[in-house]
Amino acid sequence: MSKSDPLFVKAFQIFQSGKLANEFIGLPVAEQLQRDMDVELQKMLDGQETPQQAAAATQKQWLAEFAKN
Repeated sequence: MSKSDPLFVKAFQIFQSGKLANEFIGLPVAEQLQRDMDVELQKMLDGQETPQQAAAATQKQWLAEFAKN
């Protein structure tokens, strides 16, 4: 840990006080939801979509999955 950067020290303290969680656990079709998001993220990183397009496409896919359940 860097003692020379007070912002990093504070951020690390916040991180240590929290609890890591996988947001997808327990959701219906969790693996598919994560896969859908990952595909759109890769398209965004590859320059095929803007962040807004990737978010909109992910949301559309997720809403379709949730409508099934």
